[in-house]
Amino acid sequence: MCNHVWQKVNDVLVCTRCGLTKTPDGKISFDRKLPNYKPRKRRKQK
Repeated sequence: MCNHVWQKVNDVLVCTRCGLTKTPDGKISFDRKLPNYKPRKRRKQK
């Protein structure tokens, strides 16, 4: 078990170390793709 470091991605909490995922309705799942998720940066408009 790791010492979870939680990061909020949209509406779910994701542990950046192991990929444990908590949804707002209380379900827990395991997904290694979400810790590597980076939101798209918006381009500056002229």
